[in-house]
Amino acid sequence: MYCSKCGNQLAEGMQFCPKCGTAVTVDTSPKSAGQTRKDLLIPGSVIDNLPTMVREGLGKLSVSKQEQFLEEYQRKSKSVGIAYLLWFVLGLHYAYVGKWGLTLLMWITLFGLLIWWFIDIFRVPGIVRNHNKDLAVDVFRTMKAIEG
Repeated sequence: MYCSKCGNQLAEGMQFCPKCGTAVTVDTSPKSAGQTRKDLLIPGSVIDNLPTMVREGLGKLSVSKQEQFLEEYQRKSKSVGIAYLLWFVLGLHYAYVGKWGLTLLMWITLFGLLIWWFIDIFRVPGIVRNHNKDLAVDVFRTMKAIEG
C-alpha cells in the first residue's frame, strides 16, 4: 500500500502516513466497471505522471503485474536533475532521453549559437516528462503483448 499524497510505501494496518501525516483511506465500496486510483498499488508520485490510458489499464491488472510495471518503469525512467546536469555539460540532455539526432544538430550549430542551449533551460523538465510518458506507454504495451 502507498500513501495517496506522497507515494510513501505503507505497512498494512497503518492509519497515517509516517512521512506526510495523511490519513490512510481504504476504499470499501463495491468495485465499479472502471477502477479508481485507490485500486492501484503504484505510488501517487508516479501515477500522477502517467498518461490516462496507462492509469486506466493499470487498474485492470493484478497486483503482481502492477509491481512488474512499476519496477520496469522506474528502472528505465529518466531524472530531471540528471538531465539538467547533462544540459550543462555539453548539452547532452537530448542524448539522455535517446534523441541523438537533436544532440548532433545542437553540436553542429554550436547550440544554435547558444540560443537553443539557453531556451532548453526551461524545456528540460518537459522533455524528461514527455520521455517518461512515452516510456510508460511502451512498458504497458509490452506487458500487454506478453500477457497475450
